[in-house]
Amino acid sequence: LCGVPPYDGGSVLDVAARLARGDPPAPPSARRPGVPPALERIALRALAHAPADRFPSAEAMARELRGWLDGAPPARPR
Repeated sequence: LCGVPPYDGGSVLDVAARLARGDPPAPPSARRPGVPPALERIALRALAHAPADRFPSAEAMARELRGWLDGAPPARPR
């Protein structure tokens, strides 16, 4: 989506530390201002640190993406 990994850092250890702390990734729009807000919400949900905050399945994420492509409003996360 952005052309770069969601976490950046000076070293692998820096990135691992951010992941271990549960730091959220930078929003895609911070790197590419033209990213649509609905697509950004889908991407950030897919990258959520807590499994309960992510999509329950790849199929659920695919439905959200298809809905976004078709212009449907995104479903509310549970």
